[in-house]
Amino acid sequence: LLVCLSGSFNAQARTARVLVLNSYPAGPQWNAEFDRGLRQATVEQSIWLFTRQISPSANPDASYRMAQDELLKQTLLYYQFDLVVSVGEQALTQLLDLQDQELLQVPVIAAGADLSAYMGASGRLLSGIHEQLPLRENLLLIRQLVPDLEAIHLLTDDSPTGQQIRNNFVQLAKQFAISYTLWQGHNYEEVKAKTSQLSRNQAVLLGNMQLSKIGQKPLSEQAIASLSEASRAPLFSLWGGAIGQGAVGGFVSLPNTLGEAVGQMLNQVLQGTDIRDIPIEARPPQPYLF
Repeated sequence: LLVCLSGSFNAQARTARVLVLNSYPAGPQWNAEFDRGLRQATVEQSIWLFTRQISPSANPDASYRMAQDELLKQTLLYYQFDLVVSVGEQALTQLLDLQDQELLQVPVIAAGADLSAYMGASGRLLSGIHEQLPLRENLLLIRQLVPDLEAIHLLTDDSPTGQQIRNNFVQLAKQFAISYTLWQGHNYEEVKAKTSQLSRNQAVLLGNMQLSKIGQKPLSEQAIASLSEASRAPLFSLWGGAIGQGAVGGFVSLPNTLGEAVGQMLNQVLQGTDIRDIPIEARPPQPYLF
C-alpha cells in the first residue's frame, strides 16, 4: 500500500501532511482564492499543504493519463500524506481509483465535484462539499435582465465538470422555454468571432472553456475582457473571477468561501473525528455579483 491510515488523524504533536490535488477548471485566480480560504480556516493547525495542479490533456493517448496516475502514486509514496483534499472532478476520480485499488487509505475531503453518489453511508474514507452550480438562478437572472431575450449561448468544454454544466443547462433551458446554443470544441479565436456577431438581445454564459485546443487552459480573466469588448451581448458567469473582467454579473461560485468550508472539515479530521462521521454537505447558495 502507498498509504495506510484510519479515517481519522492521530496528531501525536507533529505536523500533518496534506495534499491538495486540484483539477478545477475555473482558472488561477479562483485557485488562489480557494487556497486562501483553506489556509485561513486552518491557520491554528500545524499542517503542511502541498498543492498539485492537474489538467486534462487534448491528447487521446491513454499513456498520458497513465503517466499522470504514476506521478501521483510516486508523490503519495514519497510524502506519505495524512489527508488529501481533492478539488474538481478529475482529481476526485483519480483518488477514488486509487482507493478502489487499495493504494490510498487516508481521508479524502472533496470539493468542486458531484458527490451525490457518495451521500449516506458509502463506506469510503470520503467527505466534502457537494457541488451545486447555480445554473437555475443564472438563467432566471438573464431572462430578467434581458427582457427581449433571443438566446443564451453557453461556453463549456468536454471535461466532466463541463458535461455536468451542459446537461443541467440544456434541461433548464428547455424547462424555461429559452432558446440556446452550446459553444464547445472551439478555440478562443473561434469563440471571439462568434461573440462579435451577437445582438444585445442575446447573452453569453461562461461555464468553463479551454483557452485553446492545445493544453486545455482555462479561459483567463484577460481573455474574458477581450470577449466582452468584442461582443454587444452581455456576458454572465458562474465564476466570481470573471466579474469585473468583462462579465456583467451572475450568481457565482465564491472560492474563498468554499476553501473555508473545506478547511473546517479538515480541522475536524485533524482533531480526531473519523471522516466517515462527517456528512457530505450541500454547498450553500451562492450570492449574485455585479
